[in-house]
Amino acid sequence: MASDEEFYDACETFEQLNCTEPAVEQTPRIFFTDTALNQNSHQKIVDFAEYKTDVSLPASKMELFSWTTLNLAKKTNKEVKEFSGLEIIQTINLSSNSKRNWILKFSPDSKYLALAGESSIITLFKVVGHLSEKSPNIFDNPEEYKGHEQSIVSISWNIDSEHFLSCGIDCLVLLWKIGFTIPIRQFLHDNIVTCIGFNPLNSNIFYSGTLGKKIFLWTVNEGILENTYQTQGLITAGSYSNNGSLMAIGLSNGECIIYEVNNAVLTFITQVHCRNRKGLKSGGKKVTGIEFHDDQYLLITTNDSRIRLYSLENFSLLQKYKGGKCNEYPLQTTFSHNSVHIIRGSEDGNTYIWNTFKTNPKRRWSSLFTSSTKNNGYEYFTISKDKTLCNSIFGSSDLVKKVQNDYLLTGSEIIISHIILTTSNQKLYVLYNQFKNVPW
Repeated sequence: MASDEEFYDACETFEQLNCTEPAVEQTPRIFFTDTALNQNSHQKIVDFAEYKTDVSLPASKMELFSWTTLNLAKKTNKEVKEFSGLEIIQTINLSSNSKRNWILKFSPDSKYLALAGESSIITLFKVVGHLSEKSPNIFDNPEEYKGHEQSIVSISWNIDSEHFLSCGIDCLVLLWKIGFTIPIRQFLHDNIVTCIGFNPLNSNIFYSGTLGKKIFLWTVNEGILENTYQTQGLITAGSYSNNGSLMAIGLSNGECIIYEVNNAVLTFITQVHCRNRKGLKSGGKKVTGIEFHDDQYLLITTNDSRIRLYSLENFSLLQKYKGGKCNEYPLQTTFSHNSVHIIRGSEDGNTYIWNTFKTNPKRRWSSLFTSSTKNNGYEYFTISKDKTLCNSIFGSSDLVKKVQNDYLLTGSEIIISHIILTTSNQKLYVLYNQFKNVPW
């Protein structure tokens, strides 16, 4: 007998037979597949091509920018468009090769953006000091940070916004300082490192998780391994909670382990099953992204193209988001600055945006056929015609406030509700969304 989730999926599929969905193209598999997960060594070194970074913007936009209202966003199972005012403000050429980027990470003070992925190089962008409607470029010339030998999997910023960690499939964790383009310290592991994070309460402690099924707790200044914890599955993602009291570790089978944190000591609390109870997907897919929010919610992204929102009060499932394609790459989902929306890129070339808690559009079928947690209403937009990997995040609250204040000081009447950063087809795009809701 089919599970409840499969039953709801079947009902939604039947209802949407006449709906037009964005085209999906097969995407090549990369290192983060089951084959790579079973590797136990790091002897093979990938020879990456030269990675050149160049900031460019058409001359017409550099002289005088004008809003074109391109109407980039489309909607599915929503009554109102909330992103009808999207506009590409800045386009940055990253390289001429085929390197893909799945890491976009702002520093806590929102002054820097770290970008990384398939290349072994981290690109760091600095937010410019002053913006205006006529001169909207948000980033200055970037710096390249070189130290890894292979693809980079995760980046974590220290609370001081002056240091950050990176890890990759070369089995290294590297510590960086802003202004120094080579690492100031390295932490060698005996397996591929898939996640890292500074302790929010004690920046001298960080954790690392590996495909060797182990969690390591380190001291930064002393470079000492304080504790090691074994897991039952291959570790593929992890994160501290905002207040540093919890840690969530995602596994390759869709499980997510929750620990209580006390400096370098972890205590098991519970385990969350991010997978269907029955059916073809009951075996679970890799957890690729974990994000805590306001110490109330836990947002988990998995390689079954699903995103799940859990309550931290009782770890119950609150929302299950459906849309886009995320089967191979380590994509993550993030909250908007006001917590109203979540965003994730996709392997079909689109960016998808959901309401954190679903609205209730009119449906032809009664609620009898609708799961209370299922959220398949979203907006999406496509920048590049090439259906390649697309990664997207929202700009932080501090960044939105800075841009809006700069605009107001120059007499602009534009109200910016969101800032979105998107990587696609070897380019980084900065988009602003003017505030307006459109019921079409």
